Amino acid sequence: MIKLILPILFLLLSSCSSNKIKRTPSSLSRDTSCNSAMKNFFFSKKSWRKKVLDKIPFTKKSVDKVTDETYEKIYYWISTSGHSTEATKKLHGKFKNLPLSDKQFKLILNEYDHFPKTQKKAEELFYYLSYATSFHEKRKLQVLSDLKFVKNGRKNKSKRYDDFLKSRDKFKKYELKELEKIKLKYKLDTDLSDLKIQRLAKKEAKVARESFENLSYACHAKVKTADNAIASKRFQKFALVVTPISTASMFTFANREELADAYNKEDQERMNTWFKKLGYEVVLMSTLNMILAKIMSEPTGSYFSKVWKGAVSDISLIKVDSIIYEKVFSASEADLQKKFDNLKNNPEYKKMLVELDEMLNKGNAYQEFKDNMFNTVKSVLSFGKNEGEAKIDTKIDLTKFSKEELEDPQVKDAILKAITIQMYEEDKGPEGDALASLIHTGNKGEDRMFFFMEVAPIYHTINVGVAALIYNTICMGKNNPAKAFRHAAMIYAAWSFGYNLFEFSSRQHQIGQ
Repeated sequence: MIKLILPILFLLLSSCSSNKIKRTPSSLSRDTSCNSAMKNFFFSKKSWRKKVLDKIPFTKKSVDKVTDETYEKIYYWISTSGHSTEATKKLHGKFKNLPLSDKQFKLILNEYDHFPKTQKKAEELFYYLSYATSFHEKRKLQVLSDLKFVKNGRKNKSKRYDDFLKSRDKFKKYELKELEKIKLKYKLDTDLSDLKIQRLAKKEAKVARESFENLSYACHAKVKTADNAIASKRFQKFALVVTPISTASMFTFANREELADAYNKEDQERMNTWFKKLGYEVVLMSTLNMILAKIMSEPTGSYFSKVWKGAVSDISLIKVDSIIYEKVFSASEADLQKKFDNLKNNPEYKKMLVELDEMLNKGNAYQEFKDNMFNTVKSVLSFGKNEGEAKIDTKIDLTKFSKEELEDPQVKDAILKAITIQMYEEDKGPEGDALASLIHTGNKGEDRMFFFMEVAPIYHTINVGVAALIYNTICMGKNNPAKAFRHAAMIYAAWSFGYNLFEFSSRQHQIGQ
């Protein structure tokens, strides 16, 4: 085995040191290190993991890196069109930075064999390729395969080319709008002639339109670009800053009466619980929106894949939230012990025991269903081992016990359970309300889970759309981030005010939270 490996390693190392004569432009020459040779030997261009992920829906797709050879072909392709050396280098830098794969560049060179000689046609080709990046792989290849029609200007032969030309109408309108704004500014601020103002304004409007068009394609690109990478960071920062402020404001507004009542009665315990809930809501909504911001700002996924990922993360967070909420906000042992001591020391403890006994025997359809399901699964897993055992009636009549017997562990456990149910019912609100009785699990965390599952379809559908709109606003505002953040904040505030006002008030009414 060693005799076989040593010659292979020798060949690899010798290939690193060998000199190969190759005619390439000096500006494009690159050094190839021994490390890269070794890496290429031991690792293929695309690993088996990436190949598998590329076949699975809703996963991030890999992009083949453009080779030096392809870059050289692009340079030669442009240089043979009659452009000057300086213009060739400028165009080469512009085209090589397009977020396209090696395979896609080769298709371009094949379909558009001669680079345009005119500036106008070269610009159209560049924006057509930028337009192609706004589609996913299959659709992108279809758009690129119609380059021959772009070359000949035959829009009637290609629907994709015709769609591209129509999509550019909004950029032409933007340029005209900017032209009028710039002309007005020059007229107010300078004494230049109308002819000179027209010439200067036209030049500036064109630059503004090119910047806007480039940014628009970059923000909608289905691969990573420098622009959407900046937008992704800013969008996540926006979510981290705005969500806590919005959630805290709306929670306070929706639950202001409860806070005011606790303050007026100087009930410190209720006030602490109120602020504890406020902090919990802020953390929960910030976590949810940060996850959604991360999903929505990832450019390679389709809109439906983002909706799917968002829904999965939403459902997972709802379940985690129900578990944590029950642990944090359910009655503590100290609270239960305090109520138990009050019961035991109350002269009318018998009357209180009657009420608790009613609570204990009232039953809960949802909890009974869960218990039955658990017992069924348990009996199936036990394979009938306990079939011969008699069922023990664990029900306790609390009304028959004396004050001294209340300390019996079994009796005390039953009383504490009844007190827990009583506290749950008190938080639920008055009986007879159809909406409040719709979700009645006997567990605060599960009440919360079912409530969120109830509103999730409406919330998630709109929230994903709003997130996409905010991301696009931030991305398109790259050159003026402060203005973009203001517009994004206004969009989020309008959505947050409407939804949170509905959610907090309806949640308080329906499940007492």
